Amino acid sequence: MTDGLLVLRPAPLMLPPMLLLLSLLVQTPTAKAASDQSVPGAPLFDDRDEPTQSSLRSPDRMGIGLGIGTSTAGLSGKYFLKETMSVQAVLGAGYGATTNSAGWTTGFGLGADILAELPSFAAVDDVEFGISAGPGLGLWTAGGQFNLAAAGVVGLEACLLTFPIDFVIEYRPRVMLAPTLGIDWFNLSGHIRYYFPARHR
Repeated sequence: MTDGLLVLRPAPLMLPPMLLLLSLLVQTPTAKAASDQSVPGAPLFDDRDEPTQSSLRSPDRMGIGLGIGTSTAGLSGKYFLKETMSVQAVLGAGYGATTNSAGWTTGFGLGADILAELPSFAAVDDVEFGISAGPGLGLWTAGGQFNLAAAGVVGLEACLLTFPIDFVIEYRPRVMLAPTLGIDWFNLSGHIRYYFPARHR
């Protein structure tokens, strides 16, 4: 008691909690942010710092691998002219039944397709799914004979985003045009290719 006034003096045991409360009240936002970074499991960067994964089905992307086209099997290549259109080709062994032979003819061949690329319809666990469709041609020689076939192509594409590879399976009904006519309604083809980064324009 001093001059009629009651003065409260903190007990020694109350000082540590009071100092702790005072330090929390005056802690600056910078110090708070720094302390958050030291918490185990706290993110060091926000989402804007994370790398983005680009689609394989984008302009100027080119893939090289193995595949089967219209009556041709061997080296497969695909190039995206734009997001909605691509060209693919297969160079290797030509094959195909002809009506004037006992079975299948084989020889050097080339197959090519021009494809409309539909927008990707799903992405699951870094795998992007899409559909392509268009016309194709295959030509090859065997035993001095020229062979030509046309086809319609509908493909289901699975593209890995973490490692740039596509897996494609296609339904490819085929029409033999030369040396004689013939139709093959059930014909399947497929590809597996590695994609290179797009060139900077």
